Amino acid sequence: MARLVYTIGYSGYRPEAFLNKLREKEVKVVVDVRRYPRSKIPFYTAESLKTTLQGAGITYTWLGELGALGIKGPGAGCSTSPTFDAYVWRLRNHVPAVLQLQQLEELAYRSVVAILCREENWRHCHRQFIADYLTKRGFAVIHIRRHIEEAHEKTDCYDTIG
Repeated sequence: MARLVYTIGYSGYRPEAFLNKLREKEVKVVVDVRRYPRSKIPFYTAESLKTTLQGAGITYTWLGELGALGIKGPGAGCSTSPTFDAYVWRLRNHVPAVLQLQQLEELAYRSVVAILCREENWRHCHRQFIADYLTKRGFAVIHIRRHIEEAHEKTDCYDTIG
């Protein structure tokens, strides 16, 4: 049976509902993949989130090299979005990002992990490509949305991602 990994975007979640969702899924580690872990909502800034999660018995880990905001550069040739295309190239070629993908994989082998970003819809977020990476390594990835949960579906970049 495949190890399970969740992804979640906090947009639209009130803090208590967000925490309840993590508890419901028995998440032990939240991996923040925002390039800059800030938010207009104070609860979702790195320090506040870390403190609150620790109080709930959940570890907070920031893997900023896996963030997509502001990524520019060569593309992988698999996405019509220039930002996403550059992001996939980065996941394959930028050593710090590659190392953080490996770190994420190790965390996911040891604990129930939820990968965090702001965007509620995973299809509009770089979490989709991290999910491709994990799926290729035998993990089952479930995207938690406010009203539904969706099993990960391969993206057009699936075959390109390491």
